[in-house]
Amino acid sequence: MINCLLLIPFIQILVVADDENNIYRFDYNAKSTKPAVLKIGTGIISNLTGNGKYVYFTAKNGFFYRLNIETFAAAERIIKLDNNPNSNKYLNKKLLISDSTLFFTTDTGKMFIYNTDTGYYKFVQTDQKVALVGTPVLINDVVYTFDTNSTMYRYKNIYK
Repeated sequence: MINCLLLIPFIQILVVADDENNIYRFDYNAKSTKPAVLKIGTGIISNLTGNGKYVYFTAKNGFFYRLNIETFAAAERIIKLDNNPNSNKYLNKKLLISDSTLFFTTDTGKMFIYNTDTGYYKFVQTDQKVALVGTPVLINDVVYTFDTNSTMYRYKNIYK
């Protein structure tokens, strides 16, 4: 089943992923309508997001990946984010990207922050160490998240 897609209009590429283990790359300029297919060995349960060169996602194995969309070779496994990934949680849990910073809430009570320009990442632990839920929200340089107890967290200047 196809579960997510990403359109990259300035390089005329459409990327689609399924929950089995495939990523499909459609090139608008190609003569064939058949996509390139990359098997990654695990299904993708998060949304796909990108910055033009790379596509980022979280897989069923709980790891965060990046894939060079131009070479479309093996996806690079970066780091484990969720200990108990469950596709039902990902219905409202998405990767958020703003400029060159990506945010993701983990089931370990940490906010994952990834710089797409440098590859640098860090985790910011919440006080309660309770699983974070939902997609982070960015308003005026402040990132907001919630945990499973409905506690709201504000992260100011955590990615500067």
